[in-house]
Order: sequence, then C-alpha cells, then structure tokens
Amino acid sequence: MIMSDYVIEGFPSSILEHATGAVAVIDNDHKYIHKGQLFESFVKTTILAGGTYIVAIKTPLDKELHYRPSGISPSADKVTVELLEGGTYTGGTDIPVINHKRSGGLSATQAVKGGVTVSAAGTLITQVFLPGSTGVGQSRTGGAFSGATNEWILEKDTVYLYRITNGSAESNTVQVNFFWYEEDEIS
Repeated sequence: MIMSDYVIEGFPSSILEHATGAVAVIDNDHKYIHKGQLFESFVKTTILAGGTYIVAIKTPLDKELHYRPSGISPSADKVTVELLEGGTYTGGTDIPVINHKRSGGLSATQAVKGGVTVSAAGTLITQVFLPGSTGVGQSRTGGAFSGATNEWILEKDTVYLYRITNGSAESNTVQVNFFWYEEDEIS
C-alpha cells in the first residue's frame, strides 16, 4: 500500500505519517528537520581570564532565520554571553553549518564566523550569565545553559554578534551550539 491509498475523511494526506498512515503529530523543530531546514553550528574555544570570543552570524537576504537560544557549557565560572544586532566585524574563521537532515537537506544561506574582530558592537538584544558550577565530571551542576523554546526571528541581511566574555580569574573552555531554522518569509 502506498501513501496515496490512505484517505481519512477531513484530513489532507500531507498530515499523515508516510509509513503507517497515522496522523502525524510532531513539534515544529522536528518538522523542520524533516523538511531539511534545521541547522546547527558549534564552537569549542578556550578564552583567557578576562577575555572575549566573538562569533558573527550574517543572516540571509531571502530567508527568515529563526534562531533558538544556544546551548552553552563553560569549564569555569563567570561567563557572560550576549547577542548583539547590527554590528560590524572583520576577519574570523568559517564555522561549519550542518543541516540536521543528512539526506537531501537544504544548504544554509547564512555565514557563521568565529574569532572575529568587532569594529562596532551593535544593539544588545539578549544576555545570559553563567555564574559557575560545582562538582567534577558527571556530578557537575549549575554551569550550563541549554537554551529555550523562545526563538528570535532575526532581521534579514543583518549581522548578529554572539559575544562570550570570560569573567573568571581562570581560562575557560566554552562549548556553544547554535541552532536555527530557515524558511521563506510568511506574511
């Protein structure tokens, strides 16, 4: 039996799960994975005491970028993370952009660069402070931020700077996972 054989009165076949014919109920993120529109980038870097590391994200002109707050995990205390809109930068190294649909997903349309030099910071739109954690290994608690379901719909054709500041007296290794989906603008 093929999918077109399934007909449930009042339900278009597009909302039926392709293998079983059951009504598909998945969250939006899962849907965007299936559509090949969910992307992730990540960076792991060591920031000296009092130092900063900045990632630049340039949004595309022709897509709406829905950014989810990043997952952040530092090795030490006192990390401040800020998202700034409309800044300018130079330099940096390309950070790979990975589509969560590994078979036939779309290519990302924005650029992500790490270790950029900022010439103008732009407007601060959100901030997270991670005071530190206790314990070692698997017993560590309190030192990570896993993001949230509240997304930001970012301005098209705009630079966003993700500034990580190490307020610790020690070097701090920080892992950040950026997570977003792209879609054509919906009116």
